[in-house]
Amino acid sequence: MGGLVIKRAYILAKQQEDYVPLADRVEAMFFLATPHRGSDLAPVFSKLLNLSGGARPFVTDLHRDSLAIQSINDEFPHCCQDLRLFSFYETLPTGYGVGTSIIVGRDLATLGYVNERSEYLNANHREVCKYASQDDPNYRTVRNALASVTHVLRSRLALTKQEISNDQRRLLNPFLGVSDAPEDDFMSVDSLRTSGSCEWLIEKTSFQQWLHHATPPIYWISAKPATGKTILSGKVISHLRGRHENCSFYFFHHGNKEKTSITSFLLSIAWQMAHLNKEVLDTVLQICEKDDHLNKADHRTVWRKLFLEGILKLHFDHTQYWVVDALDECKTELEVVSLLTKVAEVCSIRILVTSRNTYDSCRRVGLPKVQVASERIEEEDSRSDIALYIEANVDELPSVGGKGRQHIVRQILEKSVGCFLWVSLVFQELRKVHTSTDVQKVLDEVPTDMNALYARILDSMSTAAHGKSLAKAILTWTVCSTRPLKTSELYDALRLDLKDSIGSIEGSIGSSCGQLVYVDAQFHVQMIHLTARDFLRNSTYSEFAVDEKDGHRRLLMTCLQYLNGDEMKGARNRKLSASDTLQERSSFVSYASNSLFEHIAQVPSTDDDVIFTLASFFGSPNVFSWVEYIATHSDLNRLVQTGKAIGKFLRGCSPEAPKKDIALLNSWATDLVRLAIKFGRNLAACPSSIFSLIPPFCPPSTAPRKQFCISACTITVSGLRAETWDDCISTIINMRERYSSLASSETLFAIGTFSGKVILYEQTTCQEVGILQHGEPVRLLKLGDVANILVSAGSRKIRIWDLASKIYIWDFDTPQQCISLSLTDRDQLLLGCSKDHHLRIWSMNTGCLTEDVDWTQGLEGMTKQLHRRPIAAAFSADADLLAVIYKGQDILLWHLESDCLYDTFSRESGAIANPGRPYGSAGARCLVFLWRGQR
Repeated sequence: MGGLVIKRAYILAKQQEDYVPLADRVEAMFFLATPHRGSDLAPVFSKLLNLSGGARPFVTDLHRDSLAIQSINDEFPHCCQDLRLFSFYETLPTGYGVGTSIIVGRDLATLGYVNERSEYLNANHREVCKYASQDDPNYRTVRNALASVTHVLRSRLALTKQEISNDQRRLLNPFLGVSDAPEDDFMSVDSLRTSGSCEWLIEKTSFQQWLHHATPPIYWISAKPATGKTILSGKVISHLRGRHENCSFYFFHHGNKEKTSITSFLLSIAWQMAHLNKEVLDTVLQICEKDDHLNKADHRTVWRKLFLEGILKLHFDHTQYWVVDALDECKTELEVVSLLTKVAEVCSIRILVTSRNTYDSCRRVGLPKVQVASERIEEEDSRSDIALYIEANVDELPSVGGKGRQHIVRQILEKSVGCFLWVSLVFQELRKVHTSTDVQKVLDEVPTDMNALYARILDSMSTAAHGKSLAKAILTWTVCSTRPLKTSELYDALRLDLKDSIGSIEGSIGSSCGQLVYVDAQFHVQMIHLTARDFLRNSTYSEFAVDEKDGHRRLLMTCLQYLNGDEMKGARNRKLSASDTLQERSSFVSYASNSLFEHIAQVPSTDDDVIFTLASFFGSPNVFSWVEYIATHSDLNRLVQTGKAIGKFLRGCSPEAPKKDIALLNSWATDLVRLAIKFGRNLAACPSSIFSLIPPFCPPSTAPRKQFCISACTITVSGLRAETWDDCISTIINMRERYSSLASSETLFAIGTFSGKVILYEQTTCQEVGILQHGEPVRLLKLGDVANILVSAGSRKIRIWDLASKIYIWDFDTPQQCISLSLTDRDQLLLGCSKDHHLRIWSMNTGCLTEDVDWTQGLEGMTKQLHRRPIAAAFSADADLLAVIYKGQDILLWHLESDCLYDTFSRESGAIANPGRPYGSAGARCLVFLWRGQR
């Protein structure tokens, strides 16, 4: 009868939308002596059961052609056409007490469908599914049927495997936040390499040993700046690909904030490995499906979830290679080194690293478990590559004879001292001359030191008859912009800045300052090297030197000019053209809107022109268009950051500054913060509400209300009592919860509840951003100062949460309730003080308990008080102290570093000279460490 139940279940699944995907996964059905049309013995069984008092209603459904069976047989043919059906029927009679007979004959056990295959079994009804051994003919019959279906499915899977993989790979982009950018980076680097160069590294014995597992798994290459380390990395990647090796890579870059973070590095490596290895792909997708916000998580969470718990646990059939370039340009180089050594320790991955710094200067204190092979690029190593580069480009120089050409090559080689960037810049100068005499003059005069060469380039630019103002502007924007600008953004910015029209931005860069600035493959405008940026900022003599304060002022004034211009006028304030259409905004709108606060923070407060321009913008209706743009395309925290930047700027203004402008800006400094906090949810839901719906709800004395509530088109709100913003930023009420704990940081605050929830709010907007489930009443909360983590503690457990992904990283059991928590060593250690007189320390990197100390051991007089529990405690990581209160006792100070009693304090007299005396009555209930000078 089980076969009939399966058929009915399949029919129902096909008919109900929620279960169609499940039904579609069924490929075949195997029926063993199933009464598809009922059984002739069913009436006999019904009578026997009735006589014995054990009637079974479902037996009636087994009667030949019963209503239930007819219903199934009417519907099943319409939904099983894509299935492979196998029906096995019995051939031997079965004894049933009063006789023997075949229970389900062939005509009843087969369906007669085109897609059905029927087979007989030499067995009775009871034995059709019971086999004596693997040699049993009945077993072989059923096994062969199963094998035939398996073979078909495997063949189909082989045909669609590539298609499935491509579909899966497309899912990686949103999960990891990575696209084809890694390949773009490699192509940009490899295109700069001269054919035949960098072979010296491939031929080195140390490289070949690393490649073939004869040396330590990490191969560390260090060299001076601008000696071609990135080009060398590109060659290694190309070589590994030529050998059909699985190679993942990452190019750190100082000019792009995203490419200086560990998180981006880890996500990119995981993305590439998933594209190279199906098992890695399945593992990463499985992890990401459980946590689809992993690309926003802290690098520690990404490292633990994707690598420690996923990729690094896999067994690879082929060697995996990583190439990590310019590690010195990572913001936290030491942490990456620690992760790389861990990778090499637990997995057979070969890693090549390039950096200005040597490995010895980057490793942490202590002997690593993994050895590192170090190689330093010397001048003679890159000499052959520079010679190839010169030979490949020497034809671009003025026509010279064979001997003259050899002389030029020899001179450049000698003066280059292994620096590729120097050679590239010299060639740019040589292309400007047209005679062999001038070529020789350039070679005689050009300095070999990079700073001296940069100075020469600036001197040469100073002699130009035209284009100096454009060159100065390009350099200033490239050095001082808060992120690399795209060519279209820089083009629009320069037109505003110079108040002039310009031609092709790429051509302008190449002709006016192409030796110092270039356009990359993604059309971002970049400095040619970090050393060039530093030279421009530190130089004082050249007219092209970039003073950062002046540069930020220039960029700020241009941003304000755009924001206060016609393009930013809202529909309510813009005069429509004859076509009744609004002017399309330029690509510069994103930079001007989002980077405003960063430039305000860099300009001097004594500049009256800046004050006037800021006041003009915030006094115009365009300010609401800017707020609308931020709410639509960016983050409301930009409003808060801008308000804070204005407030800080105003604190340094001179008393002679225009009072009216200062008052306006002072109001907006507060108003921007309060708008984001009070109306953040409304702005996110409907950004255009800033024009007419939100201002009437602002207090009467605020700038949005005074400036923009005079139109008859706006609504009128009566009954607002407060004239200005009050001290209450936000009120949080939930009648279903009782609050038990609170913690805050610069960006978030968290509230713990007795129901076990931890509710997270943005610090600036007070909007709820997430809920965590601790699982028991939350007694303590602690937010990380460095890492994006939260510690929640109840009576029996402590949980460490990654706030980006909203998942817990570690879960610690505690014998007794913690009464104080502290994070130290850049949030890598958690200290907990509990009611059982124990100080416990956990590592945030490994999740292990590293220390467990009982501060009562060996303390005279304390043994009598062991039945008492501490009621409060406080940590001071700076002073390495723990303060503990016992009811009716003096305050005990414990030294964390030396694990000994430091001192005791009474409320009346402070420190007690004799800490061994019986404790007095301090009567304190709460502890806070306050250093001298704090209030």
